[in-house]
Amino acid sequence: LDTVRADHLSAWGYHRPTTPELDAFGDSATRFARAKATAPWTLPSHASMFTGLYPFEHTAHTVWYDPAQPDSSLIDNVRPLPDRAVTIAEVLSDAGYQTAGVVANPVFLTPRYNIDQGFDHWDVGLRRVDEVNADALQWLDTRNPDQPFLLFLNYMDAHSPYNTDTPRPEVAELEETDSRALLDELHPLVMPGEEDGPEDRLAVLRDQYDVALRNLDHGLGEFFDALRERGLLDEVVLLVTSDHGEFLGEHRLIAHSKDVYEPVMAVPMWIKAPGQTTGSIEEDAVSLAQVPDLIAAHCPPLASREWATTWPAGLVLAENHFTRLKDLRKPWAHRFLRSRWVVYENDRKFIQSSDGKIEAYDLAED
Repeated sequence: LDTVRADHLSAWGYHRPTTPELDAFGDSATRFARAKATAPWTLPSHASMFTGLYPFEHTAHTVWYDPAQPDSSLIDNVRPLPDRAVTIAEVLSDAGYQTAGVVANPVFLTPRYNIDQGFDHWDVGLRRVDEVNADALQWLDTRNPDQPFLLFLNYMDAHSPYNTDTPRPEVAELEETDSRALLDELHPLVMPGEEDGPEDRLAVLRDQYDVALRNLDHGLGEFFDALRERGLLDEVVLLVTSDHGEFLGEHRLIAHSKDVYEPVMAVPMWIKAPGQTTGSIEEDAVSLAQVPDLIAAHCPPLASREWATTWPAGLVLAENHFTRLKDLRKPWAHRFLRSRWVVYENDRKFIQSSDGKIEAYDLAED
């Protein structure tokens, strides 16, 4: 679920009914209450999900860009996922699985960034939840039923431009629907970091984001129903998560990819094991880098490989290297001329920056 922050979901206590379908799904799944992204944007987080590695290990992340010394290994200031990285799709493909991805992010989840390693079928193009569902179900219905499969789906409805195509008055009354224009209006007001953005306009942005979540959730409910009709819902390992969240004015920030505060780092995550009928909650911090391990517990070909990172148990890491070039070329670039490293121990969070700044938080209190 591209760009979905946990604290705007009903299961995390949000005051609006944004995700009733995910709530119902969670009744028979395990919810990870403290799931954390490995980075605040798409490519490094997806690379972590696929490889079980943190960004500094798989190296698919932003770097400092020096126009005087061009680096042919970079795309803008981004490193693609290297061939040496081993993905869950590669392992399962070698074990005889059919592997497919139906992807709505046409920017960073393309073969250009090598993120499709190991997928036999990789269908990428900007589209809404209903189109992703239709293409995914078509693949499921035409696959070889005698082979096991890995199917990866990426939904962009909560990513700008937010999916407000269907009004959701039970969530929010929308005053305007063009979220991209509103973000363009808010960026120069918020991103310099000199003062808080206009609350009335930020409230509209939050309304749009929440309606997009409800539209995404509605589509997910339809997909779960389609799996149930095919007899698959209780047979597969089904993991639902997000690559990162979204800033909606907090910390004087808009959108994502720029910093490592909780609106972009705290993500939802559920896993439903085959035959699981009872929901549960896992309170310990968990990382997107642990996705291969979580699936491997129910998948023998993945269990035959060591996926877990070598960091001490109970600690979760995250990072951000500068930010993307589009912000490094803006008047507010001075805010992001640094790399940031994060250590979580459940509700304790420590941030160290290359500019010497150190921050520590008790997330239960703040």
